[in-house]
Amino acid sequence: MIGGHRALAISLFAFAACHQVLAQASATANVTIDVANVVEYRGDITDITQFARNPNITPTAEVGNGPGQTPNFALNTVIGDIVAVNGQPAKGLFAAGVRAAGANTNPPPGRAIADVNRTAIRENIFEI
Repeated sequence: MIGGHRALAISLFAFAACHQVLAQASATANVTIDVANVVEYRGDITDITQFARNPNITPTAEVGNGPGQTPNFALNTVIGDIVAVNGQPAKGLFAAGVRAAGANTNPPPGRAIADVNRTAIRENIFEI
């Protein structure tokens, strides 16, 4: 019977400890990051030797299946300057990778079928 009391005491202690953990409110913090000079480089050319070589703005192709349109799964790169964090001046790099991922509930050929409508999958990186 001594073992039974010990198991009960451990169980009650565990319950009390868990109860205290569950009772804590989660802390939240809002961070506002301001970026400037953001440019998206479209991966809509097949000659990779031309990436980042042309100083002029290259007209981009619309994402789609038609002639001159960027196909599904094309990869784009976004780069910008971080200029402020929570209203205070800051310096840093904003970078993003964007993968065209056309998905639709009633897709045309070349697009994915899905329960939602989406145009891209995006990763955002903030280095401050």
